[in-house]
Amino acid sequence: WMPPETKEQKCVDFEKRLIELPDISRPGAWSRKYKDRLARAKQEAARYKTTSRQLDELYRESLRNRYHWRLFSAVNDFQVTAAHLLLALQKCDTADQNQQKAGEQAVQGALGEFNAAWDNLKDVYSETRFIAYPATYVPDRYFHFASQREDLTWMIQAEELYHKMIREWTETSEVLKTSEVWKTTK
Repeated sequence: WMPPETKEQKCVDFEKRLIELPDISRPGAWSRKYKDRLARAKQEAARYKTTSRQLDELYRESLRNRYHWRLFSAVNDFQVTAAHLLLALQKCDTADQNQQKAGEQAVQGALGEFNAAWDNLKDVYSETRFIAYPATYVPDRYFHFASQREDLTWMIQAEELYHKMIREWTETSEVLKTSEVWKTTK
């Protein structure tokens, strides 16, 4: 829960809450600054493998309520994308240009993984729920995230901003923008 900063503000300004991106001119500084966050990302990435196997096994062995295991799997796949993106960004935080290019490829892969996981989550979720408000919807007068947007994108407001920052960062980075990976995905 993140309430608005002022009473007049209707929604949360996520731009003030996003972490910065690695500074290619100061290799390693970003990784040192966010070492605790990166350590947690590694833990979550490792834990993801275990929970994925457990959810797959539960799905296979269940005789009913299989939708719930599919939904939990979709959420599990979605939540780990943030950890994978941070770990990919860490690969860019180096002085070695070849490693930076490999990091760029990992970042593009992580962004693609996010998009696929988000699409899958929406597909599974929409089997039992509406994922957008009808035209006659009356907005809730109370503040909460789900009332900030008319569809499920309220769940990814921070990611939308951060991914935009990453795309702009890769476009302006001299090393990364010369990467063949970036040229082909643009």
